[in-house]
Order: sequence, then structure tokens, then C-alpha cells
Amino acid sequence: METLFERSPSKLNHQQLEMLRLLDKPLPESDYAELKNRIVEMLARQLDYEMESLETKNNWNEDTYEKWGKEHNRTSTK
Repeated sequence: METLFERSPSKLNHQQLEMLRLLDKPLPESDYAELKNRIVEMLARQLDYEMESLETKNNWNEDTYEKWGKEHNRTSTK
């Protein structure tokens, strides 16, 4: 299964095309706002799941994030 981070935004998949067909007429703003909020909540749950999986798989913990926060990994653009 493809993860959230491996998707290619260059092509629409069948689900995206179906959503466009379902929403071919404008929604009332309140309905649009509710739909958008629900989609954002769903994506946030998926992101939480992905992060929890990575944390378990890689034994990441609070110390890992503290260490990363102190690292300087920027590269020069020169």
C-alpha cells in the first residue's frame, strides 16, 4: 500500500476523479467547509498513524526528537 508520502501529485487517481464528479456543482459554503474539515481530520488521522508506525518501527521516542531538534542539517545552496 502506498503511503501518504509516496503519492505522485501529477496524476489523478480513480478516487480523486470520482470526487470531482460528485462535486461537479458548487456546494453551499457551510457544506463545503464541513466537507473540507472532515477531509483534513481524516488526513490528520492517517498522518498520526504513519508517524506512530515509523516511531514503532525505528524505535523513535522523545529523546530522538530532542536530538533531531539540536542537529544542524542544512546544506549550502552555493
